[in-house]
Amino acid sequence: MVEYDSSGAGVLLEPAASSAEALLEVWESIALHRDLRALIHDLKERLPRLVNFTSLWLVLHEPARNKMRLHIIGTPQRMDVDVIERNVEDSPSGLVWQTQQPLIVADTMKESRFPGAVELLSREGVRSFCILPLTTAHRRLGGMGFGSQRVDAYREADMEFLRYVAGQVAVAVDNALSHQDAQALQHQLERERDRLRLLLDLNNNIVSNLDLREMLRAVSTNVQRVLQCDFTSVALREPGDKRTLRAYARHFSQPDAGQDEEIVIPLDETISGTVIETGKALLLEARDFSRFSPRINPVVAAGLKSGCFLPLISHNNVLGSLNVGKLQEGAFAEEDLEFLRQVASQVAIGVENALNYSQVNEVGRGLRKSVFTSTKKFAPITILKRSSVIARP
Repeated sequence: MVEYDSSGAGVLLEPAASSAEALLEVWESIALHRDLRALIHDLKERLPRLVNFTSLWLVLHEPARNKMRLHIIGTPQRMDVDVIERNVEDSPSGLVWQTQQPLIVADTMKESRFPGAVELLSREGVRSFCILPLTTAHRRLGGMGFGSQRVDAYREADMEFLRYVAGQVAVAVDNALSHQDAQALQHQLERERDRLRLLLDLNNNIVSNLDLREMLRAVSTNVQRVLQCDFTSVALREPGDKRTLRAYARHFSQPDAGQDEEIVIPLDETISGTVIETGKALLLEARDFSRFSPRINPVVAAGLKSGCFLPLISHNNVLGSLNVGKLQEGAFAEEDLEFLRQVASQVAIGVENALNYSQVNEVGRGLRKSVFTSTKKFAPITILKRSSVIARP
């Protein structure tokens, strides 16, 4: 690699032998990385022996949205991840990705083609930069950028060597992305396994447990564990009072001495009440919670930022609601809502069975009490045995 002084004369950063040795060290190092952040950090430490730069960044193409994402940018002060996303035509790396040719910008103050990207680099003190295609034999990944605080820091003569460096980095990036994809697939399979196991456990619990409170405790605990929620509960109508609900098995990830496991709340103007009255699920974000008073909505007072609230419906009868929440925004996707619908369907069956069992027991106790009371009204009956008389001859 050659660094040019103000007169345009080239100066080698290192002798050729040292450059080869440094390049070998870089390659051996980046070949071990499976994390892009760690990879860029290592390149920032090792590449200055070979390449003149003060900023280093990776822009990757996102095929699903056809966007260019500034994945990582490393400057002397810091390292930022997932900085910004741009349309392909608005990104200098997008041009490199499309043409597969290096791009050199000698002076950012004179570059007008990519105003948004150039403004971002200028704020980081970059006065000139070059971008090389990140491409392997399998796919085009994006672009790798080198930025300098000096004007005209990169020349055409540098590109052959920089393309070689970028090619080695592309292999490492491809490996890291493949590793991330494999991990994501593994996590997805584990999540699906855990969710199927939850449905099976719920079914077994519903069949074997007819105690309402014990069953709802098990539901709340298992849902919180599998979905990693900060709050779970089940709200049911209070017997004999159509305008009142009882929230059972309230489970918080951060227990507070003031949080009771069961509380009574009104049906009107509460989240659970809205779900029960309409029979429709609610997927709420932070701004949506503000519509409900924290005084009668404990989930609002608890500071939840996102939540799923689903009706428990059995035989077209809304029995209550399943309530799940998290402290971070945007925590629930549509697939989570669909899964929770399956959970709510199972819970509704369990709730109906437990309530029917409780009613049968109540009727049985009433009958036994009635029979016992009735027997006390009658005097005991004495049965006299007739004596046998033997006639004498």
